[in-house]
Amino acid sequence: MKTRTMSKSLFLSVVAVILLAATVNLTCGAATQNGEVRNPVVAGGFYPADPEVLAKEVDKVLAEASPPAVQGCLVALVAPHAGYRFSAGTAAYGYKLLRGATYETVIVMGLSHRYPLEGVSVYVGKAWKTPLGEVPIDGEMVQSLRACDSLFQSVPEAHAQEHSVEVELPFLQRTLKEFKLVPMVMSTDSPESIERAGRAIARVSKGKNVLLVASTDMTHYPGYEDSVRIDNQALEAVKTLDVLKIHGTLDRLELDPGLNPPQGCVFCGKGGLLSIIMAAKYLGGDKAWILHHSNSGDTPDVGDKSRVVGYGAMAITATGSAPLPIPEQFAKMEDPRMQVKPPQNGLSAEQKKTLLRIARESLTAALKGEEYEPPKIDDPKLNEPRGAFVTLTLGGELRGCIGQFGATDPLYKVVADRARASALDDYRFRDRRLTVNDLPNVKIDISALTPMVPVKDFSEIEVGRDGLYVRYGNAGGTLLPQVASERGWDTETFLSNTCMKAGLSPDMWKRGAKFQKYGADVFGE
Repeated sequence: MKTRTMSKSLFLSVVAVILLAATVNLTCGAATQNGEVRNPVVAGGFYPADPEVLAKEVDKVLAEASPPAVQGCLVALVAPHAGYRFSAGTAAYGYKLLRGATYETVIVMGLSHRYPLEGVSVYVGKAWKTPLGEVPIDGEMVQSLRACDSLFQSVPEAHAQEHSVEVELPFLQRTLKEFKLVPMVMSTDSPESIERAGRAIARVSKGKNVLLVASTDMTHYPGYEDSVRIDNQALEAVKTLDVLKIHGTLDRLELDPGLNPPQGCVFCGKGGLLSIIMAAKYLGGDKAWILHHSNSGDTPDVGDKSRVVGYGAMAITATGSAPLPIPEQFAKMEDPRMQVKPPQNGLSAEQKKTLLRIARESLTAALKGEEYEPPKIDDPKLNEPRGAFVTLTLGGELRGCIGQFGATDPLYKVVADRARASALDDYRFRDRRLTVNDLPNVKIDISALTPMVPVKDFSEIEVGRDGLYVRYGNAGGTLLPQVASERGWDTETFLSNTCMKAGLSPDMWKRGAKFQKYGADVFGE
């Protein structure tokens, strides 16, 4: 097998390992926050702390692994990040492919389990240490990533106690021997962040001898048979390498009643996994291979198979197809606004521009602590009483979204009011409100709504045209038209997610919940 630029995807759920491995000790070492060397923090828990014991354990599972033959140049790997007792045997199926290979740098994308991130945090120290020794950080590539896109930050707290990158290193040390490391973690899975991360990783890797790694575990806490069934569907979806379709499939699988609870985890490191896939495609990756799949119920001394965690190993290779061109400037993978069908007699480009200007002025005043009254607008369409939602994002991450349906005020005044409310009143972001310093990077999207009409038959719903509002008892909630378009949902998944947005069971659409639909002019900066 030829070797070349590579990518690996590695993920793990801390909770899974804590529940399944009572011996895990998360205070085995002290990770430096701002020092030059990041010390191991899960040695002695997730994997052995003794160097000789660790080397023997890794070598043993590598010797036992028998991955299928793969064709083409290896571009990326996906591997689990759980305690070695449970997942090392599966991880070895991926790392076995590295025997005899040489790589200048390995980029490992893990999951930030404990520290919520708006973007990607890259470790900027001198080295990363395990019981097997220190791995030097590729400082030049780290700086290139941070210069390439502001999505890449340095957040020491995100690395301090995180295990998702650390557990991959002993495998790399026993197979590659010498290499530089770019360790990073991510907790978002928005399409925009995935595209930006994938593009930047590919840009700094192109033409270099780089291996990409994504770290992720799979289903969390279903029964054994449900884990096998759901994980197999997820792995088959990843084989398509179609990031948007994979995203939509995973959203659907997260609603599977076999999960405990439904809307649970299928890939805990979904955002990092899809970012690595995106980067691999830019680097020529065109074929994905399932190498091995297991779950914690396969561990010999685990008797209870009623709650398990899944693990998968995959490889992505380049078999000769032309790689995707890497955009020089950022562009969304596929702008969901372009997929939403506008209502008849929708807003003109000039009217949209006016509403965005008013929203920006209102947002600026709100963050400066000033009052704002929009100038009087004579345009009849902007004076129509219409509901509207204003969505604020920073670095591709949602930072506020508040709207209203029925309206007696003119549309332009509703937009001004909702822009202010989105910045100041969205309870989900009460601990991290936007500030004046964020203004240059905040992006505004507006959904100007048409009147709601009752849904008499679910066949009336058209994904990509309709937004949904559900009501059952005192509970109510809505999802805008672009949400379903962005995720590639079918009608049933759209209905289920709308129910959950209202705090209802995902199947409540089958059990009496009442729906209304509406259209929207969807546009943004």
